[in-house]
Amino acid sequence: MNTFPNILLVGILSFMFMGADAHGVSVKEVKKEIESYGDKFPGIGLISKRISFDGITISNFTFDNGENAIFVHPGDKVSTHFNYIIDASKLKTLHLHHFIIGLEGSGPQDCVLHTLGIKNSSGEANVILTAPKKAGAYPVRFCHSQGLTDDQARAAWWNGEGPSGRTIVGVMIVE
Repeated sequence: MNTFPNILLVGILSFMFMGADAHGVSVKEVKKEIESYGDKFPGIGLISKRISFDGITISNFTFDNGENAIFVHPGDKVSTHFNYIIDASKLKTLHLHHFIIGLEGSGPQDCVLHTLGIKNSSGEANVILTAPKKAGAYPVRFCHSQGLTDDQARAAWWNGEGPSGRTIVGVMIVE
């Protein structure tokens, strides 16, 4: 495994944080700016081993190759696996919450979890993703939506409620 990009990233972020204090900018301000970067440029972000947003934490995401990145051919079906924790205290009670997985640039693929926001839960999930027909790199993202049906929740992905750059857990590269 090539660790150079990771070392480079750590070095850049360390310089930014140390340099921020020296220039009168708080670390909190720099962190907020870095987080907003993923929202402003939705196709660009870091692959996270653990993400938390809107009452859910997703961790340990892998494709069937055991990694969080995979090379595939158009139309290939790929198994994924991840752990989740739902924190009901962060969700509106008695609303139908959908947690959706999809590919940036291709759209939602499946409603993975549903909850009414009444109780906490955790577990493991397996989902099959289908590679898009067009070659390219597709970040795998999660989204939280509300709706009476899976179709309504998926449609929200396209209505400006799609996931931010901070929800990238993997990348599918279609050759």
